[in-house]
Amino acid sequence: MAWTIAAFAAAGWAFAFDSGKWLSERGDDSDAVRLREVYDRRVPEITQPAENVVFPIETNPDGTIKSRLRAGKAYVFLDSGFVWGADVVVEQYEAGGKTATGTLTADNCIVDRKTKTGWVPGNAKIVWGETSVAGRGVHFDLGREYVKIFANTRIESDALGGKGVKDALGGVAPREAGKRNPKPAAAGGKKKAEIVAERTDYDHKEGVVLFDRNVHLDDAEYQMATDRLFVFLEGTNSLRRLVALGNVAITNGTKRARCAKATYARKTGKIDLYGDERAKARLEDVGGKKAAVEGDRVTFWADSEQVEVEDAAVFVPAFGKSGKKGLGL
Repeated sequence: MAWTIAAFAAAGWAFAFDSGKWLSERGDDSDAVRLREVYDRRVPEITQPAENVVFPIETNPDGTIKSRLRAGKAYVFLDSGFVWGADVVVEQYEAGGKTATGTLTADNCIVDRKTKTGWVPGNAKIVWGETSVAGRGVHFDLGREYVKIFANTRIESDALGGKGVKDALGGVAPREAGKRNPKPAAAGGKKKAEIVAERTDYDHKEGVVLFDRNVHLDDAEYQMATDRLFVFLEGTNSLRRLVALGNVAITNGTKRARCAKATYARKTGKIDLYGDERAKARLEDVGGKKAAVEGDRVTFWADSEQVEVEDAAVFVPAFGKSGKKGLGL
């Protein structure tokens, strides 16, 4: 399902950055196309690559390393400034050049030292703090701290878990129930949240992650399936807000929800479910109470479990259907 920039802005989701500009730039894949073409054209020209190479890609004004490439094999195209590497580790450093803030590992890649961008035709993994992103067909921009992954995306992070989401809805997405087995908890007993999608845009500097097409979020206590998922991070370290768009399904085994759009704000613990012209938003208890509510908009507060519904329909097996609002599930 396609979601335009106008629709995203019209929904009233205003953030501290220019969302329209961000989405517009996100759609510009011209540099990825350029680097992919350079890779396909120039790599066959390589004859005698150097071994065990380390060299800087970018330096700070004081001369310290801002980013560098280490490779088992490397080749510098002197006529253009492009660098090819195999068994590659690209490291990004904080000011002063002492502590690595992020790393990219790849089987091979090509880097444009002029633009500080690169292309990985195969598999790559990017790690920033406690968050790791992996996929195939990767474009990275070291200056913007921006990564585009075009296939087989998988991200794992402590930052993506949200207590309010777990308490309120959580669980196994209904359309995926029984198809995927929960991953065991990591050492220490806490399982990282994991998201898979066909494509991912990870803007580390802005603290924005966009997952696109066939998105599945798997947490220790809940799962979500949707067409598109925006994750907004607080200082790039913790979850601030989720916005899911298209065919949203969320559940924790006792409660489940289906809607066209869903938003979650960690600060308030509020979850809003929105219907569309095809179907109303639906929240139901599939545990002991066996009750459900439907409406154009269903709002759920995780702390109190209070529910408010616009244009409500309430379903209680013992009494049938009513229009009463504010059913507590």
